[in-house]
Amino acid sequence: MSDFFGNLHTYLQFPFVQYALIVGVLISLCSSLLGVT
Repeated sequence: MSDFFGNLHTYLQFPFVQYALIVGVLISLCSSLLGVT
């Protein structure tokens, strides 16, 4: 499990990974909101 967090920390060093993560969260939020309404 510690290896997973170590890899995650390494990946988060890259700006495009942070951008992709934010976009993924926004898409999941939008899809859940659209699914509810």
